Amino acid sequence: MKKRNFYLLLGIIVIVFTGTIIAIAAYTSLTIPSHVTIVPYNVSYVFTGPVDSSGWVIIYTNATPTAVYSNETGAIPQYASLYSLNATTIGFKCANVNITTGACISWVDLNQEGWFYNTTANLLYIHYRVGYITPLDYNVVGDSLLPIIANDSVNNYVTITVTL
Repeated sequence: MKKRNFYLLLGIIVIVFTGTIIAIAAYTSLTIPSHVTIVPYNVSYVFTGPVDSSGWVIIYTNATPTAVYSNETGAIPQYASLYSLNATTIGFKCANVNITTGACISWVDLNQEGWFYNTTANLLYIHYRVGYITPLDYNVVGDSLLPIIANDSVNNYVTITVTL
């Protein structure tokens, strides 16, 4: 096991594997990671945010990632470009609108997580889901179908693991 050094600099967690790998969580759309776990060639970050929301993290690393995982949804797929990753959607989206009232009458749950590694800039971009929910049933409100969620079964955190 290689020696590791940790630094906290202006709210950014910097992880240094002495002499070989550097991984810096340079930006996140949610909280700064509350917990970081490091084992050889794996770095895990714990992010918190609103239930069933999406988050972004940009990690500077001089080692090319081989895989990215979420404890909520499993393996996160790799995208061929940042442009295609930026077009992903996470969460509920209206699939069918009542043309008379304008109300949504059916919803689709999208989970287009993904990651892209820019080899020139050494930046890993990850789009992930926080607090993945599975609707137990639907409640009719006017013309809309709203998912009924078992709140006690939903977490507002996610662990993202990067294999380097």
